[in-house]
Amino acid sequence: RHLLEEALEKGIEQKNDYYLERVEAGTARAWVYKRLALAAGEKEGQWVNTLSYDEIDLLTEAARKRKDETIDEFLTNALHAGLLSPVRGMLDQYRIPISSLGDYLRSLPVEPPQAV
Repeated sequence: RHLLEEALEKGIEQKNDYYLERVEAGTARAWVYKRLALAAGEKEGQWVNTLSYDEIDLLTEAARKRKDETIDEFLTNALHAGLLSPVRGMLDQYRIPISSLGDYLRSLPVEPPQAV
């Protein structure tokens, strides 16, 4: 039983390391991906798991302005980093491709900077 617990802990550690690599591969700060994950979660009491192009544009606007990055540049990078994926059959809809990645992002101990 002790070996099983060790194996499970090691697996969780490796999964979290992988997710951290994905976040670091993104162009935005970690709080931006946390914000997207929180928004893609529950809406009006329903689990949604998708975000529209316009929602992503709005949620990432402040961070993108700091880097002079367009929404299309942000999306291209987030898709390439594996943090978002398009929803098949739904134009301009995106989702976090792995539910445990969404859980990881929502649990990040980061918050957006205060507006000045």
